[in-house]
Amino acid sequence: MRRQGSMRYLSDALLMETYHKARELKLSEEFILLIKKEIERRTNADKSSISS
Repeated sequence: MRRQGSMRYLSDALLMETYHKARELKLSEEFILLIKKEIERRTNADKSSISS
């Protein structure tokens, strides 16, 4: 069973701020990848809702 991530509760702006801050602070690549995947998920969701 896949656990729903708590990043889903962040606004888009806060998610982007978190991504940039994580890179600035040189946090773990694993954490940064999780943030990037959530950004990509939202981007893909936006694209599919526009084309529907």
